[in-house]
Amino acid sequence: MSSNKVSTTQRSFKQRLKRWFYIKLIIPMLRSSQSADQISRAVAIGIFWSLTPFFPIQTYLLIINWFIFRQHRELRFSFPVAIVFVWITNPLTMLPVYFVFHLTGQLLLGRSDDLMGYESFIAQWGVINFGEGRFFSIAQETAMLLITNYGITVGIGFLPYAVVGSALGYFGAQKILSRNKTSRTPPAEVKEPQNLSKD
Repeated sequence: MSSNKVSTTQRSFKQRLKRWFYIKLIIPMLRSSQSADQISRAVAIGIFWSLTPFFPIQTYLLIINWFIFRQHRELRFSFPVAIVFVWITNPLTMLPVYFVFHLTGQLLLGRSDDLMGYESFIAQWGVINFGEGRFFSIAQETAMLLITNYGITVGIGFLPYAVVGSALGYFGAQKILSRNKTSRTPPAEVKEPQNLSKD
């Protein structure tokens, strides 16, 4: 019975995760009135900024990015779609993401013998007060801690995830939008053959 309960719980979690993914990420793409290229570009840019160590100013960087790109027709993207994807990372996922960046940076720099455990990593962030109404203070304290302790490793470690993630996001969005467009395209009308017989 216990194994059945575990399998049922796992299926339920997967279904909830799939539903969340569809509602939060896919539906905004499908409802956008902009072109497929602009939507796909928005997904790529949103994922890129979400996988950078610039939390909690990613949204502001995205806004600057949007203002610059909107001046060039071939670079424009859907801001509402991009903002959805930039918040894939959030206050709840910030520290685990930073930890992954740090470990990746250590490995890329050949420091596999100097890997830190997750608990030790988290303990160093206890100096930051994540209370409400301290947005700019949190941003400043986070930046100082990153630069002082993890500047090189995090600065290098985020790059593979940001670059590969944005590329996968772009082509994944193209595929989803193409599939949705095909499913919505009405079937072509079959013309009746003309009667060629003579009276």
